Amino acid sequence: YILTEAIVMLVDGANGATLYPTGYTFDITYEDLRGATNGNADSYGLTGSVTLSNITKEGLEFVGWTVNGTPVTEISFPDFAGDVTVTANFQILGDINLNGGINGMDLTALKKHNAGTTLLTGEKLIVANLTGSSNATINGMDLSALKKFNAGTSNTFNNGDYTD
Repeated sequence: YILTEAIVMLVDGANGATLYPTGYTFDITYEDLRGATNGNADSYGLTGSVTLSNITKEGLEFVGWTVNGTPVTEISFPDFAGDVTVTANFQILGDINLNGGINGMDLTALKKHNAGTTLLTGEKLIVANLTGSSNATINGMDLSALKKFNAGTSNTFNNGDYTD
């Protein structure tokens, strides 16, 4: 692209050139926020960039932003040259088998991890950290939290805010 004082010209070999006046902005729309508060910018311009901040929602672990399924951390021109829709991606805390809900299979997976017979890794390890251990380790407190939640005898757990 070419930047002048008056216009920005985006040259696309297949589609020719598009002229934008200096100061032009594009809209950023956010979807699948699940009720989370989002403080990210709602537009971006021809210069600079918007760095996407993580968001939080009780009972969920935020795992990143995507545009059309591709992970993104920043929106800028000319990488994006138009309005863009950004999707928030979450995992349910305690949903260790990543099937969209918490059930006995998740409890079994956590028991096996604690016993050392099948170790959890990646996203499964993140969502198993129910009590918010700062070093992301899984321990008996996490197992107890999931047992109580599964039995319907606990209030909630939220990455550090588990209450008995």
